[in-house]
Amino acid sequence: MSNPPPPKLKSALNDIQKAVTSLENDDSGDKLQEIKVIARQSSLAFQLLLACELASRGVLVAVDVVKADESTATATASSLLTNIRDIAGRVSIDDVSSGNYPAPMMAYLNAAAGMAAAACASSLDRLTDELEGASFDNPSFLLDRLSTLFLPIGGTSSELWNEATKRCIDVKDARFYSLLRWAADCASFSSDDSKQVSRGIIEKLRRLKREMNSISYSSYFYGAEHFAKDQPQLWKRCLDVALSMNEDDGIFPDHVHGPKLSKSSIEHNAYATTPQTVLPLTNMIRIAQSKGNEKRSNELQLFLTAGCIAAVSDKLERLKRELEGAGSSGSSSDDDGTNTDSSSMKKRPLGQLIQQYFLHRSRSIAEMDQTTLTALLSRADLELTKCQSPENDFLSSNEMDLASYETWLFQNYLQQHLRNLHRESDVWTEVQLRYRAMLNRLPEGDALTLGSSKGRGGLSKKTSGASEGISQSSKKSSKDGISGTKSLSIKSSIGGGGLPASSTKGTSLQEMEMNARANLYWETWKQLKLDFVEWESLFVTSLRDAMVQLSSLSTPPLFDMDESCPWFIQTELVRDCYEALTYQIRHIVDNAATVQKHLAGKKENKSTLKDVSLAWRGVLAFVSPLLNGHLFEILQNAPSSPLFSSPAHHAFRRFVEECAKSVITATWMYEPLVSFTANEGRGLLEDVSRLISISHECLAASQKGRLSEEQLMAERMKDEVSSGVRGASTSMTSARDSYADEEKKEIFQLECALASTKCRMDLENTVCDVDGDKLVSTDSLAAVARKASLAATKTHQPIGDLKVSSSLALTSIAQFGVPYLQALSAWSGMYLTPWPFCTIGQARTILRNARDSITAAGKAWGRPTNSKIEQIFLHTAEADLEGGLVGGFVIEAERLYKRVLDLLAEDDVSVESYAATMLKTHCLLGLGKLYLYDAERLSEAEAFARNALDILSSVDPTQRNCIDSQSICFYPWNNSALNKMSHSFHMCMSRQLVAEACIRSSRYDDAKLFLSDAVKDLPGNFDAAFALASFHLRMMFDSDADSCENNDALARTLLLKAAKMDTTRSGPFALLGVWYESQNDEARAKGCYQKALAIDPSHPVAGRGLKRILSLDELQPFCERATKQNSPVNGWAWRCLGQKRSWVDGEDSSAVICFQQALRCRDIQGQGSDSHEMFYLDPKNTSIVPVRESGETWGELANCYRRLGKYSAATRAYEEASIASDGCLSPSTCCAWAQVQLDLGLYDEAAEKCDVILSSGTTSPIHQLVAYIESEALLAMAKQDVQEGKFGLCLSHLQKGIDRLNSLSVQFSSSENFYCVTKLLGDLYTFAESLPSYVFILSSFSEETHDDESTFLSHEVQNQMSFIAKGEEAYMMAQKLAEIEGDSDEDYPYLVASAASDLGTNLLAQARVCSAALGEGSGGGTKTSMFDMAARSGKIMDLITRSINSYTKAIDLNPHDASAWNGLGTALATVDPLLSQHAFCRALQIDKMLADPLSNVGMMYADFGKTDTSSEVLDALTQVADTPLMWVGRGLLLEKSSIEWKGQEESSEACMIKAADAYRAALQIMQNPAALMGLSLTCRRSYNGFGKSGDTVYSYLSDKASKSESTISMKIHQNLTGSGNLGACYLDSLMTIEEGLERLTALNDSESLSMIKEGKSDLAAVKIRTEISDKFISPQRKTEFNYVPLPTKTSLHPRVTGMFPSDLVDVVNNESVPDAGECDLPPDTCNIYDARNNALLNPETGEAWLQYAKTLLNELSFATSTSPTEVRESGNMAYALNVIKYAATKALQLLQNRVIHASLITPRRLIHQGTPVEYSEKSVVSSIPSTTLISEAKSLLSWVEDADSLNRGDPGSRASHVSLQESLLLDPSNVFAMEVLQILDELNNYS
Repeated sequence: MSNPPPPKLKSALNDIQKAVTSLENDDSGDKLQEIKVIARQSSLAFQLLLACELASRGVLVAVDVVKADESTATATASSLLTNIRDIAGRVSIDDVSSGNYPAPMMAYLNAAAGMAAAACASSLDRLTDELEGASFDNPSFLLDRLSTLFLPIGGTSSELWNEATKRCIDVKDARFYSLLRWAADCASFSSDDSKQVSRGIIEKLRRLKREMNSISYSSYFYGAEHFAKDQPQLWKRCLDVALSMNEDDGIFPDHVHGPKLSKSSIEHNAYATTPQTVLPLTNMIRIAQSKGNEKRSNELQLFLTAGCIAAVSDKLERLKRELEGAGSSGSSSDDDGTNTDSSSMKKRPLGQLIQQYFLHRSRSIAEMDQTTLTALLSRADLELTKCQSPENDFLSSNEMDLASYETWLFQNYLQQHLRNLHRESDVWTEVQLRYRAMLNRLPEGDALTLGSSKGRGGLSKKTSGASEGISQSSKKSSKDGISGTKSLSIKSSIGGGGLPASSTKGTSLQEMEMNARANLYWETWKQLKLDFVEWESLFVTSLRDAMVQLSSLSTPPLFDMDESCPWFIQTELVRDCYEALTYQIRHIVDNAATVQKHLAGKKENKSTLKDVSLAWRGVLAFVSPLLNGHLFEILQNAPSSPLFSSPAHHAFRRFVEECAKSVITATWMYEPLVSFTANEGRGLLEDVSRLISISHECLAASQKGRLSEEQLMAERMKDEVSSGVRGASTSMTSARDSYADEEKKEIFQLECALASTKCRMDLENTVCDVDGDKLVSTDSLAAVARKASLAATKTHQPIGDLKVSSSLALTSIAQFGVPYLQALSAWSGMYLTPWPFCTIGQARTILRNARDSITAAGKAWGRPTNSKIEQIFLHTAEADLEGGLVGGFVIEAERLYKRVLDLLAEDDVSVESYAATMLKTHCLLGLGKLYLYDAERLSEAEAFARNALDILSSVDPTQRNCIDSQSICFYPWNNSALNKMSHSFHMCMSRQLVAEACIRSSRYDDAKLFLSDAVKDLPGNFDAAFALASFHLRMMFDSDADSCENNDALARTLLLKAAKMDTTRSGPFALLGVWYESQNDEARAKGCYQKALAIDPSHPVAGRGLKRILSLDELQPFCERATKQNSPVNGWAWRCLGQKRSWVDGEDSSAVICFQQALRCRDIQGQGSDSHEMFYLDPKNTSIVPVRESGETWGELANCYRRLGKYSAATRAYEEASIASDGCLSPSTCCAWAQVQLDLGLYDEAAEKCDVILSSGTTSPIHQLVAYIESEALLAMAKQDVQEGKFGLCLSHLQKGIDRLNSLSVQFSSSENFYCVTKLLGDLYTFAESLPSYVFILSSFSEETHDDESTFLSHEVQNQMSFIAKGEEAYMMAQKLAEIEGDSDEDYPYLVASAASDLGTNLLAQARVCSAALGEGSGGGTKTSMFDMAARSGKIMDLITRSINSYTKAIDLNPHDASAWNGLGTALATVDPLLSQHAFCRALQIDKMLADPLSNVGMMYADFGKTDTSSEVLDALTQVADTPLMWVGRGLLLEKSSIEWKGQEESSEACMIKAADAYRAALQIMQNPAALMGLSLTCRRSYNGFGKSGDTVYSYLSDKASKSESTISMKIHQNLTGSGNLGACYLDSLMTIEEGLERLTALNDSESLSMIKEGKSDLAAVKIRTEISDKFISPQRKTEFNYVPLPTKTSLHPRVTGMFPSDLVDVVNNESVPDAGECDLPPDTCNIYDARNNALLNPETGEAWLQYAKTLLNELSFATSTSPTEVRESGNMAYALNVIKYAATKALQLLQNRVIHASLITPRRLIHQGTPVEYSEKSVVSSIPSTTLISEAKSLLSWVEDADSLNRGDPGSRASHVSLQESLLLDPSNVFAMEVLQILDELNNYS
């Protein structure tokens, strides 16, 4: 097919041009019809574009635009697709190399193609406008229209489209393929079921529009560049399309929410943001210059510069995207345009295809895209130099030329913008170099990605999907109408985040950027410092100055503007200038922060600090004109304009916020550096106050605008919810959560900055102008302190519902110093009482946050942390809180005050002289307050106060120039009015402090003089007048104030005067109430108190006064109002409410809360710190000694806890009450405390508390209860004493309790309370049954008796029975008291029954004591059980009978008393066992968990041989209680089982062993005498088969261990029972004799003979008692003794000597026992040679060495000149002493070693055939020496070591005393140790 001839081609092109021109916009008004028209025009435009492309291939296809119905469109589309299929791959006729057609015609061909493409883009633009925000009832209609929008692909057309596409791919015709694919994308729309057009459709239409504009631009540019180079019309069309491409990006939408910005006359936006304008403008300038049109050339030159700058921005964005997407799949060969493979063509995005095969068809465009960033910057610099300097003559003219103004401003903007781009280029070029360096260090084949800006991602392997990064955020900002240019969307990492760069080498993109930026800033700073001297020249200020001059310009004529805001803000160019200035301010702040951060690591000196101050002063110098001139004028002229709320003015709002934040940051960072640059930049520092004020107004307006915007957003979300949009929310929190992270950060920083300025402005606003004088209201200062206290005690985040990271919160707060400024405002110590609205915990938290903010500022920003002025203020504030608030550490306050004084005395302290003076006086007064309440340091307090007064008197605050202050942030003396207020406050405080010191030292005349002088100096000062009035009122009640006359009238007069001076102060009215109350005028007193409480609902004096007049119910409204106040002195109200809740309402839980709140208040807990504290007391009873109110409150709180059953909390509260009242608690409180301790089992403490109360000497009804509680405690202590074996102490406790109860007054004997007293008295007497009778040997309780049976009882038993019998009288008295009440008391039957039951118990106890004394329980042939004894003893039977009657009476009155039934069963057991069993069973029926009936039943069954039944009962007992009787019963049953094993010795022995184990288990519970007796009898019965089997060692040791355990158990039993059991006495005597015989055999010492003698004596005494008992019980019968087998001892070392006869018992019986004093054996019994040989033969036996040492000592004491001894052989006594010492030491070591290293020996197992034999395999401990041996060895060694000292009469060493005392502890019967110790004590006393 040949190419068409030129005429025919020209004709076809003319038809295409006419067809494109005919596609006009026809607005029908109907949206559906409009969409149809647009769809038809879009289809025709695209068909014309395809026709142009076919024409460029030599094929002409006609497109009928007149008859464009559906069938015609389909036929045309089929024709076009058929031709494309046929000619795809043909070379274009407009190819430069062909040259077959004339150049104008080829230019015409490309222009036609560009026009058609532009028509397609225009149709898409119109369609997008119609669809955006629209909704349709029939969404399918829209999809149908969109699917056939440009090319009807369906049916036959679909097949043709597929064939054409395949042909294009096969022949690699990318241009036709791109157009067909573009059309297919238009046909592939989808939507959900919603009627509203989806956002995806809109976005897709905009993308298609951008792509079609790119095709149009490429066509125009290709035709102009190659065929019409000198024709400006085609270049102009190319430029217009390029400008429309900028609108396609959505950076500057045509409409936003809110007012629309005015378009600039020069359309700067399009040029400044579109890099595609560079090439068209370059050629247009060339053509203009060639024609000599310099004006047009200069005009276009400015736009060319803007285009070059846009190209730089675009290149920079691509560089960042490249870094963010680094390490992904990489760039294939398709990306660079060299690969046209068919498969690659399908995979590549359509945008890349258009760029490569349309745009890059022109070499200039391709070269432009490949130009480096550096080259682009150079080109932009060059083009900017070609621009003429802006003329600003119009600034002084009367009429404003808008075009000239915009041209002038635009050029200044471009200069600043290009400078910013240079900086960003340097930063990102450095980031790229660092990335490449890391890439080179990686192993080959590995890719990396740079972590995103969130977190420290570092290096990582690249995954699929590129990061959106900054480009996406830039796009988002552009869509929101925030950013003016692409370049300005590049946020500074330091400026954006507010943090200096990190010094570490980062691996994430953010870290690399921060490091590169920090290095750039630092290097730039160093270079600028070398080049410039003045800090004003550090930054370019042309754009800033231009913006400042705008405020003075008049409105241009014919300017369509919104009158609510200045005209210039309504232009887009000014908006972009604001963005540029915002960036520049951030850069300046970042620069200063970087300098400060770099210099922070170096040693601080004057040079480095000046450098830092220079940087921050540069920030203030740059921003100051903007705030003072530009923004101040805007705020003044348009205070209520929508500048801050409209989205159209977001750039302005950000600019305003950045200016304000930079000022606040600079002042905060510059604060510690003021002293180093006192003479530099003074004019700038003087303007700081104004800058901060303007900044505050700007921030407040911005915050208001943001809140309005949030409300609109919330309303829009609400509308979305109502319209059914998914995921929509209506809350404000959701609106804030929808913000991006950058927006949240801006909001948070805004709140922090506003909080910082608020602290300063609130203080300045307290100053008011009254008649030309600057005055300060104390109330306004208090309001400032209150607000600051509330703000400072909140969380670190000022916005509670805005979620930001903790790191951002910390750094933002540190950036503005909010906690530090809030701490100073909350403190307010320079003009108010320090910390007026803070508790000590809150104040400490505030100070800690302030110090943390300074530390954080030092770490994050490099701010100096060692500022002395800040240290002084924080130390002073901390000293005030520790010394002035409740709970503070006074010692710490004293230390801090002195520390501040030391800092102020230093020469280099950076504090101005007047400030130092005020701080010094403040610290002196603080020390005076600390010492004022210490009587020993009162003189020092007065000295401090007088010193402060002298200093203040020498200072004139009116002559001070505030400008000389070296502080720019926030100190009270920076304001003259505040300075006067501070001086007056400290003067008044110092005079009052001196007067208070004089009052405390009883110098009332001096106090009056000081207070009077204060009033004279400041006549209108309320504090001075009130202090004088309160002084005279104080004198009324002070008994020592005799010298002061007429105080009554004068006090009233002065108080009335003070009340008139300031009617808002409650103090005068409260004290007037005290005055009237002292005069018994309660009506007026009540009125004054109520007036004071109306002013100050928490006034402590008025509240307490009203409490004395009104009842708790009447007082409740006042208390409730007071508690609602956040006051530290409303403790009286909380206490009154607590008393009301507890005493009246009975709500102890609520009362606890009230009392706790009261104790947190200063007027309760901190008494002693209020000068008016004496007025808390009743003025009518001034003679009463005041009691600390905190102690009473603690006591009331403890009482509530006690009633609630919280005894531990009550105990702690009582302890606090005791501490608070210095141990002077009221008797009722002490009594309640004792009751709590009694309930908790703290019996000793309870008794001690009661002793304190009863020893006071006064008698009151509370003493009854105290005595009763103490008696209960003593009874409980007595029970504990019995368990511990302290019988004497137990008796003393019982006697003391009895004495307490008997001492009660007789006047209470008829009251019902005395019933409990008498019952408790009976319990004390009855408990004496638990004591052994020998305890009563020295008592004289027994009365003279005449019955025969009493004569058989010993004296101590008679005393014991008489003691218990007094309990009988007490119980009978209790019955009478209960019976007296009679029917008047409904509890009468129960009271009488209880007393009767206790009486039965007492009578039964007497019977048991009598039976035990007569041998009950001895066993043997004689019937010695209580059953038999009662049958033969009238006394015992009488007691038992009376006991049964008492129990019966109790049961009659209260049949459900289980304890009475149990007692009845116990008594009946001695008379009728069957009835006894019935009583026990009845008790169990009533209370199954009662242990005593079960125990009694089990033991009864065991006595009557019911072994199985008894075992079942004992098993049941184990489930009820842990009582020893269940194990005792088990042991008895096992003993019975042992008897049944007749003829089987092994099995019998095994039962006995198990019985012993049962008794041991009983003893683990408590020391039960029956268990001790059982263990003593059963543990020593060991099987003799071990000895027969040859296991001699085990047999010996087992026998020895069992004997020892048996003996010890018997001794303890005798101690507990008082030797009442005759059988036990026999056994104890025999065991004593046995032990003495064994000791005599082993040691052969005198102590053995003493033991044998003692045993014989005890045996004789028992025999006598037995005879008496037999005579009393049954004279006809004789006692028979049971024989207890004593197995023969088998010695490990049998003695070969025959010194001793075989029957040692006979020897003892037949021979006389030596006296106790004869401690030494005669020499011939065991001579020294035998003892030495025994030691040599048994060197490892400690007994042998001890015997050898004792024999040597004995020989030494009897030594004579003729004795054949070692002494004679050695020749001297020293040698003998050394031998004795060696032997004693050896013996002690061996004996101790055997105790420490005792080992277990297990017996050999015996094997028997037939029936298995039970026996014990229990391991026994190897032979352990007795304590007697160790005691003897220690005492002997001590004596030998001090023998020389004793001979010289010296008292000996301390170690000897200690060793002898240890010997006596081991063996109290060691006579030798006792005598030696006595000698040493005598010598010691003598010396």
